[in-house]
Amino acid sequence: MVELKYPKKYICASIDLGQESSGIENLLNCFREIATSRDDVDFIITGKRSDETTYSIWNYIDAHKLTERIEYTPYYDLCRQFPLKKKAAWRWIGQDAPLSALHADDIVRDDGKFAPRKQKKALFITSFHLERQEGNTTNMRAWLRYLHAAGYQIHVVYYAVDDGIVSPQEELKPMNYCDLYRKVPLRSKMYEINKVGLNIHVDDWCGAELVDAVEEMTQQFEYDVAVVNYPFMSAVFERIPAYTEKILFTHDSFTDRNRRMMKEGFGDQGWASLDWRGEKLACLRSDTVVALQENEASYFKELVGEAAKIPIVRPMLPTWPFVRIPSETGKLRIGYLGSHNWINEANVALFLEAWLKSETLREQSEVILAGGVCDDFENSVAGGAQLLQEAKPVMLGRVGTMADFFARCDVVINPERGGTGIKIKSVEALGSGVPLVCTAAGAAGIETQSRFHNAETIEDLAGLIEELVVKPELVDALRDESVQIYAEYCDKNKLTMFDLFGPVLSDLAAEDASGTEHQPLISIVIPFYNVEPYLEDCLQSVVEQDHRNLEIILVDDASPDRSHEIAERFAKSDPRIKIVTHAKNQGLGPARNSGVAAASGRYLFFLDSDDFFIDKSALTLLTKNARASRADVVVGSCTDVMDDGSRRDRDADFAAGKMNASGGFLKGQEAFRAAVGTSKENYLPMRAWGMLIDLDFYRETGLAYPAGEHEDLCHAPFLYAAANNVLFLTNPIIGYRNRGGSISRSFWSREHVLRYDAMWQRFRSNIARFSLKSLEEECAICLLGHMIWRMESNSCEDSAIDEASRVAINFLSSVSENQNQETFYGFLKWIRDFVSRSGNSNRNLCQLMSGLPAGVANRYYRERIQMLIESA
Repeated sequence: MVELKYPKKYICASIDLGQESSGIENLLNCFREIATSRDDVDFIITGKRSDETTYSIWNYIDAHKLTERIEYTPYYDLCRQFPLKKKAAWRWIGQDAPLSALHADDIVRDDGKFAPRKQKKALFITSFHLERQEGNTTNMRAWLRYLHAAGYQIHVVYYAVDDGIVSPQEELKPMNYCDLYRKVPLRSKMYEINKVGLNIHVDDWCGAELVDAVEEMTQQFEYDVAVVNYPFMSAVFERIPAYTEKILFTHDSFTDRNRRMMKEGFGDQGWASLDWRGEKLACLRSDTVVALQENEASYFKELVGEAAKIPIVRPMLPTWPFVRIPSETGKLRIGYLGSHNWINEANVALFLEAWLKSETLREQSEVILAGGVCDDFENSVAGGAQLLQEAKPVMLGRVGTMADFFARCDVVINPERGGTGIKIKSVEALGSGVPLVCTAAGAAGIETQSRFHNAETIEDLAGLIEELVVKPELVDALRDESVQIYAEYCDKNKLTMFDLFGPVLSDLAAEDASGTEHQPLISIVIPFYNVEPYLEDCLQSVVEQDHRNLEIILVDDASPDRSHEIAERFAKSDPRIKIVTHAKNQGLGPARNSGVAAASGRYLFFLDSDDFFIDKSALTLLTKNARASRADVVVGSCTDVMDDGSRRDRDADFAAGKMNASGGFLKGQEAFRAAVGTSKENYLPMRAWGMLIDLDFYRETGLAYPAGEHEDLCHAPFLYAAANNVLFLTNPIIGYRNRGGSISRSFWSREHVLRYDAMWQRFRSNIARFSLKSLEEECAICLLGHMIWRMESNSCEDSAIDEASRVAINFLSSVSENQNQETFYGFLKWIRDFVSRSGNSNRNLCQLMSGLPAGVANRYYRERIQMLIESA
């Protein structure tokens, strides 16, 4: 065997095996050319088998004697076997690579196109919102900062088990540090079901909706690493390809957690707690199990042996520079900040009791409490009210930042009594150079030998504080000790994170590697007509968007009110605004078309002038998702705002029960059917506004809005059908004013029906143009039903009903004999009943039925006659 001069390199390809054989064969030709000239390179190909596959890759490999150089690992549902991780590949050719246009030199050349180190992607899965102000979420954000600094594009899947914990303003903040952020609403009823003191199965709290969402993400993107928070969310690893490094971010050991805490005197427990089998299964699903400290790492190692790597990564937290505020009383200020949970409250209560027993502490120190622990202390612990009355601690409540808290303290305590993890509040104090006094449990995993960090009991902790009161010079020495301990702590972490994710790049290199660009230009098109009461709110929500690179195109459709004056006022103060004016009113569709003609942005966004952005980060969210996913269309959800001010989540209601209720990707016919309403599996909003569209793609479709009502019916479904991908987000983006006097809720006249018929003629023309002829029948039935429903809902005159019976012919002519008989007959009965309401009942029924193809009509009448015979 010839010894290679250089270590072996691997070119890996994850491809669609159902595509045209010419592209696959060109890829193989490139591999053959590289193999001929380079002995140090081998190849790995994977891909999902398809019923459309017509080409044997192995025939090619065998024919060219490449069986020793190319490893081929196709799969049926999920890539469960792969010889190495993506991040170890020399070159990576993903599913979006143009195989037919590849050249061997392009693959070998290190220009970033196929080098994994320049196209790194990380999937981060969390069951707690990242903006919760708690220790674990603070640590998660630190991981994300490191991933970004190391050049990763970051996609976050948030399983919203704690939905509502954060404010609406905080809800979208993760978009500031994530490239794609997907919220998966909780549907499983098993979450948090647990009897006191007992264990749950490791997968009890992980609903199928999360597992399915993660699988969908991995089908769209090839991730280098996937990080999952907590072992009881580890089921998602079973849907992640083998080439992705699966990292379990444990945060703690959960084996018999409830029983352990009860044994330590913490009362009844009903939290997430596993038996050793469940914890072992979570670890075995992982490639890497991250422990917070040595005791945890030893336990995990005992569970799984060599089956997974078990590095130790202690919490990485931001430091909080502050200027200490002098004490007004001259007393030593003892600070404690904790969240609102009864363990923290019980620990504080024990400290206050110990503090009260010391005359020195009572006279020469004061206790300062901050955070959620202040919310309901008097009711959360036995005798809490009396304890507060006697100790009289300063109750700061929830503070803006940790710096605000540290500035008011001379020393910070952590009277922790148990648990196996690492204590975030202790690390935060050390990292900010604050003197820390804590129990040994409060310093778990920090590796400090200081006696001030190793009190055996809370009473001993109070004794150490008393020493500081008596010898104030010890406070400064303890402050210096904090700085030294934290520096050693960080050095160890940097080495471990380097091993997991690679080095931190320079700011410029990180931006280049992760594909981050400056904010792309978005063209926002806002037509307006007679919306004076609403236009100012609409425009204010636009100019306040934190995505600043906007081109705001206002189209005055000959508005008769003072709307133009409002537009002019905004344009004078904001140079991003330009106004296009119609000499006469043309309608919403043509007004949008005028806006598109004036657009020059990377992306296009339509907004109706009586609606508004719900959040200042709405466009940032849409843009980051568009860039990260490469979807041609990203659709945000909307909230209905009623005339009385009440609100409802419109899209959440419509999507309930659908497979994509938690959002996700659709394309082609299924995206089209989801918008029209004929899909039983999926939902997409059928509207013009509230979606970010790639402008070049939009113009390539050749779509334009027609005049009149229902302009979006002939537009949005076909836009979706033509897109390479449509990404539907559950995040509310737009506030939709559901106005009683709007076009969509107006009384139906004969002219309304005629315009709807004209819409159907355009719709049928687009069906043929976009090669969707096979869907014409279901669309005809659906849209005729939509028209009748609108007429019933909005009320109509007899002449409109008469016209509807005539217009229905144009829809029913598309019906074939293949439809579900029972369902169609029920639909037809509804239409017949409706057209019978006018004085021309008999004529309308005859006219309606004449529109059906003869075979369908004959079968219908035979069925009716049979029913009459049987009933007689």
